[in-house]
Amino acid sequence: MIISHEVEAELQKNTAHLQINGKIFEIPIFERHELQSDLPKNFSVEIPQKLFRGSWPIEKLLGLESLEIEKIVSLYSSNDKKELAMLPILTSKVAMMGLDHVVVDIQSNLNLFDAAVNNYDGKTKTYVHCQAGANRTGLFCLTANIREKFMQSQPFTETDLVDALTKMLQGGYDWDQEKYIRNLNEVIAFCIQRGFLSSDLFR
Repeated sequence: MIISHEVEAELQKNTAHLQINGKIFEIPIFERHELQSDLPKNFSVEIPQKLFRGSWPIEKLLGLESLEIEKIVSLYSSNDKKELAMLPILTSKVAMMGLDHVVVDIQSNLNLFDAAVNNYDGKTKTYVHCQAGANRTGLFCLTANIREKFMQSQPFTETDLVDALTKMLQGGYDWDQEKYIRNLNEVIAFCIQRGFLSSDLFR
């Protein structure tokens, strides 16, 4: 089958080529999730009945409560004045609702990896967010997806990885910036080092 240059260009535009641990993965690019009025911007279900994700939820906590969310994980940076200003308001509102609230200062990819390992248990309905619900949140969810299979003693296959990366990019992960490809590779390296992920996936 011969593909025209126009069609080939369109296919290329809608596909991300991610180099991870030396191997190229082709990941389809879908539009970001549209805002639902009662839920935070960029909201989506990452792992059904277990893990939900999105942006800063201060004005949308009642929508999360309707989903019976039990824990909120806030990924923030103490170097970001806007996030520092919003955090006490969010903390107060979450406390009034009686939800568990975990606040993690993300200064490195290791902080982010540890946040996912320590705060996703597969049993507690959890909502995770950063400011936009895209990059930090995406890497947290990628780690949680990998760890979910590990906790179930199931192998994490290449299909699983492509699915998880597809959701991550759909959530707005900035895969086309060199910094974020480095971040992705570092988190994957942590998963391999911790034994959650087999290096055979990248051969």
